[in-house]
Amino acid sequence: MQVRIAALQLLYDVTKYPTFVLLPHKVDVTLALAAALDDPKRLVRNTAVKARNAWYLVGAPSTN
Repeated sequence: MQVRIAALQLLYDVTKYPTFVLLPHKVDVTLALAAALDDPKRLVRNTAVKARNAWYLVGAPSTN
């Protein structure tokens, strides 16, 4: 479980990279994160949701 959480946290942290680096991978990563959303452990699912939401917002206009 800790390994899955760490991997998902890494995917979340990668979203801090520049947008032009992430956009080619956005669709693939968001589709791959769907499997983690069905994990039996709640902590893994929570981290997967956090990572998926961050990847979903990659390239979206910011509202600052």
